[in-house]
Amino acid sequence: MKFLFPGNLGANVIIVVFGIIMIIAAFLAKLDSTTSSLLVAVGASLFIAGFLGIVHLKVLSIEINKVASQPIEDLNLMTQIRSSGIEGVSDDRDRLIDKMMYDIKEENDEIVIVGSSLKGLIGVGYNSSGSNQKFRDLLIDLLEKNVKINILMTNPEIAHHRSQQEGRDPGGIEAEIIKNLMYFTKIRNEHKTKAQNLNIKLYRGTPTIFMIALSKNMMINPYPYYSTAYNSYSFLIRGGSDLYRGYFKSHYQMAWDSSQSESIPSDINLAKAQIEKFINGKNEHESDIIQKSESKTELMHELNQLL
Repeated sequence: MKFLFPGNLGANVIIVVFGIIMIIAAFLAKLDSTTSSLLVAVGASLFIAGFLGIVHLKVLSIEINKVASQPIEDLNLMTQIRSSGIEGVSDDRDRLIDKMMYDIKEENDEIVIVGSSLKGLIGVGYNSSGSNQKFRDLLIDLLEKNVKINILMTNPEIAHHRSQQEGRDPGGIEAEIIKNLMYFTKIRNEHKTKAQNLNIKLYRGTPTIFMIALSKNMMINPYPYYSTAYNSYSFLIRGGSDLYRGYFKSHYQMAWDSSQSESIPSDINLAKAQIEKFINGKNEHESDIIQKSESKTELMHELNQLL
């Protein structure tokens, strides 16, 4: 390396100065064209060599030393992480979603979303704000340009398992799921010519990973039994990697195609009938899905707003 970039900083500065002097001299001195061209060529070579030497000493050598000082185990780990397909990690899920926003906007094929109620992504019910509203607007844009949107949520009939683990009030997560089913039904009804692009299914199992998958990449947000997804670490996965293919197949595709998944009809009247069944129905233990009568009344009022 020293052969390519000789000397210390002072030597390289001198080389740069000599190069500049020779170039100036070639233009100011009364020399024949051959000599003048030779001076310019030598001066330019000296300038470039000195400049690169300075860059090496002040920038490249520092970065090289940083990498060289890392234990070999750390370098191997970094290589393994990158080769597995992991391109980013954050303890703030919204930060990775923000990082994906451009790719989401540019998606032309399909977006897959897997979660319980999607409260952390789109808010709850007909009204939303901030980043939740921003994502809702983006989904509508995708819908309008014929991108297929497949959303897999938790069936309200078994969502009480998740409520208990997160320390939520009985019927809390169930109500969020129902309200967001109303929202998606509303969107389908408002965009009838594109409604076939928005597919909603309910899975009879509580997810262990929140996921957004695009053609280019995927975000997975694993979470423990006794915590919410958005308070846990998230990972950005490169599309086409083994990790991407594994999670796409096992966490989405197999569940989506399973008999444990129930579709929400695109027809508004059929969808409303199915949502009403959840509001007034029983869970797998024959307890009311929505236990508080005032909550049922509120949900039925919101359901009747769907035209």
